[in-house]
Amino acid sequence: MRVAVVGLLLLTVRISALSEPLDLNPNPELTPQQVVEFQLDASRHNDEPTTDAGIERSFRFASPSNRLVTGPLSHFSEIVHSPGWSGSCPCRAT
Repeated sequence: MRVAVVGLLLLTVRISALSEPLDLNPNPELTPQQVVEFQLDASRHNDEPTTDAGIERSFRFASPSNRLVTGPLSHFSEIVHSPGWSGSCPCRAT
């Protein structure tokens, strides 16, 4: 399960060219790099504008099979905040 979540978090990119990256949703027109950058940015700024907003943004990009294992969002958030994730995710409070 950890591998699936790490894969999900690494599957996104920073999207400076898009006007509203906080509201970004999966879109076939996004490049893999844009998706990975968006995910990393969401992780780096997890609590902006609200607590765990970055985790929610990352979860939007989860595949249906990943969501079956890691979802719902509340469970995904628990996974990311679990002790096993220390050092793996910048959004985990230390």
